[in-house]
Amino acid sequence: MPVQWGPLAIAVGIPVGAGFSISLLSATGLKNWFPYIRKPSWEPPPWFFGPCWSLLYTLMGVASYLVWRAGTPLSATAFKLYGTQLIFNLAWQPLFFAVNNMTISQIDNLAALGFATATALAFREISRTASLLMVPYISFLVFANALNFQVARLNPGGRPPREHADTDDLARPQDMKNPGQDGYRPATQAALSKSSRQVSHRARVPLKVMASAGTAKPRTPNMRNRAARASSLPAIAPCAVVSRTSAVASGRTAFSIRI
Repeated sequence: MPVQWGPLAIAVGIPVGAGFSISLLSATGLKNWFPYIRKPSWEPPPWFFGPCWSLLYTLMGVASYLVWRAGTPLSATAFKLYGTQLIFNLAWQPLFFAVNNMTISQIDNLAALGFATATALAFREISRTASLLMVPYISFLVFANALNFQVARLNPGGRPPREHADTDDLARPQDMKNPGQDGYRPATQAALSKSSRQVSHRARVPLKVMASAGTAKPRTPNMRNRAARASSLPAIAPCAVVSRTSAVASGRTAFSIRI
């Protein structure tokens, strides 16, 4: 039977488009929450999930197309199971990344796995190829459930570790815009850190200190006479008076020592 590209595009576009749209709801959690929670060492890198889910949704869509093309009386029941597992699958992202509720997201993930398995069994009665196309998706759902469980165990209550909460306002300045976010702290540390950097920057002003009279080598007759008069006075502790003048033209501060 020839491929009907229009229905195939619709069948693939439904899960792929729905998955992309739902991921937009999770963008904030992916940026401001997920990188700072504890995760197991065997978690894949972040870049892995996008291409992986795109491939799985595509295989899922092709499987649904094959079942639709068969047009058997069993297709209606198979599509009900297919739609149910897809709803549970799409609901997991906002539950985990937006709501940060790991318990409910774990239950949702288990429901998605159960209905996906039932869907594959229903597809098998109609098209063996469609059933096999669901196997990678089901296998990844098993892995996703294990990962969800381990992350929930490492982060009770869905809260990031305290050491990350202590440095959030310094390491992530964008969090200053989200006072209601978990782990947010007032701007005290960030303000102190910023002010200390400004002070240290301002302290690095060119400072030219003239040598003291005892070590300076007289260069003019007037300076020699002044040194001679000073040597004839009683020995007293030299008093250095620091005067500060502002050079408006250059915008710098110059210091000099008068004896």
